[in-house]
Amino acid sequence: MAIVTGASRGLGRAMAVAFAAAGAHVALAARSKPDLEETAQQVERHGVRALVVTTDVSRYDEVEALVARTVEALGPLDVLVNNSGIARTMPLAEATPDDWRALLRRGRPSLAPPTEAPALPLAAS
Repeated sequence: MAIVTGASRGLGRAMAVAFAAAGAHVALAARSKPDLEETAQQVERHGVRALVVTTDVSRYDEVEALVARTVEALGPLDVLVNNSGIARTMPLAEATPDDWRALLRRGRPSLAPPTEAPALPLAAS
């Protein structure tokens, strides 16, 4: 069983579908519920279960709830894909210092909770 953060589109969606194709049940986490539901449909086409959990990964309490709901619904956690992030699409030469600060402010805090919260379930399995 896998948790994939950032599963609402792009690489996160592709990884979630790949895990499903390999036979894994997948918990899908991101902020956009409609996009997560679309990913869930693609996952379930492979005959496995998908769990949609709208989650802001920069909030530790939401990540703890994600892990708890996932383990309860899908069983022991085998894999965590910490794929959440934000992107600003622009030519690199046009990026301002404020653009870089915004990316770092949002990106760095979103790395710790998804990595720390699943540690106990992973260690116990």
